[in-house]
Amino acid sequence: MLEYALGLDGPAMIRYPKVACPAEDGAFALPLEKGRGVWLRQASPGGGKICLAFTGSLYLQALDAARRLKAAGHEADLYNLRFLKPVDEGYLIEQLNNYDLVVFIEEGVRCGGFGEYAVALAGWEAKTATLAVEEDFSVNGRAIGTGDELLRENKLDGAGIAERILGMIK
Repeated sequence: MLEYALGLDGPAMIRYPKVACPAEDGAFALPLEKGRGVWLRQASPGGGKICLAFTGSLYLQALDAARRLKAAGHEADLYNLRFLKPVDEGYLIEQLNNYDLVVFIEEGVRCGGFGEYAVALAGWEAKTATLAVEEDFSVNGRAIGTGDELLRENKLDGAGIAERILGMIK
């Protein structure tokens, strides 16, 4: 049934997230378009300074980072990727290429992850960067803890994301 709904003619994989998408943001309920994400916040349609492109499970962290960036004088739009595979590459670049900086944020390992794939696509005019876990999900040999603790230790919480982006734009 999923294959039919998405127009696929082969097997499909469903990734079950560990975090629920907030019901208060209607963009999460928009119909799926194969390979395309959705805007959760776009202050200036057509582009701007910073775009945070993230996987759904990092919505709250991206939202917090955007608030922190705004407090520091930098507006950031939020784009939920929705799909890691397949990706409508032309659409992705078209949607995000009008920004000065596009930051792909994911809770997976950088090497071989979506961000690495996305920044390697041909056609970027925007500066691109990836925030992800380096090689494994441990810091100082620690690989256990709550999800929030691990995100914080890997600077993938709102404060860490904002701090890293502010370092990129200075």
